[in-house]
Amino acid sequence: MTYMKLSHYVSLLVASLVTSISAAQDSTLKVLFIGNSYTHVNDLPNMVERVSASVNNAQYKLSHDNSTPGGWYWYKHVNDSTTISKIKKGNWDVVVLQEQSQMLSLPDSTIAKESLPHLQILVDSIKRSSPNAKLFFYRTWGRKNGDAQNGINWPPVATYEGMDSLLSKRYSMLADSLKGKLVGVGDVWKAIRKSNPEIELYSEDGSHPSLAGTYAAALTFANAFFGIAPLDVTFDAKLDPAQALTIRKIAESVLVKNKTTKGQWKPRFTKKKKTEEIKAPRKLNLDGPQPYLTHSSSPLKERDEQGEDRYNDLAIIPSNSERRRRFFL
Repeated sequence: MTYMKLSHYVSLLVASLVTSISAAQDSTLKVLFIGNSYTHVNDLPNMVERVSASVNNAQYKLSHDNSTPGGWYWYKHVNDSTTISKIKKGNWDVVVLQEQSQMLSLPDSTIAKESLPHLQILVDSIKRSSPNAKLFFYRTWGRKNGDAQNGINWPPVATYEGMDSLLSKRYSMLADSLKGKLVGVGDVWKAIRKSNPEIELYSEDGSHPSLAGTYAAALTFANAFFGIAPLDVTFDAKLDPAQALTIRKIAESVLVKNKTTKGQWKPRFTKKKKTEEIKAPRKLNLDGPQPYLTHSSSPLKERDEQGEDRYNDLAIIPSNSERRRRFFL
């Protein structure tokens, strides 16, 4: 083989390898999780990756990062340099958004004042850095026995059923308003609680997920990301195989009922940042009377990372002008 032919052959081989590597990278779904300990406990993002990888199909590849400090609200993420820097890294295909576990079950006026403005700032930042990113809303669950502390002033959350129903409605509203996708983890939990109450989804505090609870969440996310049917999953997450199979069967029934197993959303992988003009993200209706306002706000009581009850000092939330000054400059 002459030098010229050899050089040409090597060039073709290198080009082929580069194309293959590029294609492999482009088929990886890049996901950023923004939330708190409901995501961090049992490492939900990693479990979603393992659940997805267990299905014998090379297209189910997941690359992920997260900002999930315990007990955090969206307003804390708005003021956190780590969260903002990860958002500004850009090139995300999906950004998962999860509010503090109690916030979206509180009175509508509280949500309109203390949650939605901060969500809007996060969404604006996401759309600036990753204009093609899809917003996924992590619909969490009601606490095992309801929110006893806030239930004193806000009776609807005093029971699991009441708290869970409110979370479902509010997350659905947000996904609708921002043209995002609802990841109905709480719906799968609800079905498991009803049909197999012996499966313990909660940790000892009656709030955070057990390993089984995170497994149910991971199945739901794998379905939301890739349309993976839970019964196609072979990864058991170190659960008893029979229990893992039961969870998969229930998750399958819920997701089929909700018409999500076939994957209504198809991931559009981001190859590179685009330079064309970015359209303004859709805005939430934050001004004027909200159609769902029915009650006045009540103090928000939460648990800190040591499990001690404390009232959240809402006075530390920055003003609108301060928030706008600190970001996107």
